Amino acid sequence: SHTVRLRLDELPLVKGDFILYIFLMDERLLHVFDRRIVRSAFSVTAERYEAGLFHAPHRWLVEEE
Repeated sequence: SHTVRLRLDELPLVKGDFILYIFLMDERLLHVFDRRIVRSAFSVTAERYEAGLFHAPHRWLVEEE
């Protein structure tokens, strides 16, 4: 028996309810050793609605030709 852990220091998800799909596979993604589906895994709350899955800090750059 083994335990596999993943640590994400940041995951800027937007507001919503999420299902978590977890797969433990070989390095070539050919063999599935184990899998789990966690329905209603977690919810993210926020004051405002944003479209999409996550919020990526960004900025627009416009270059003149």
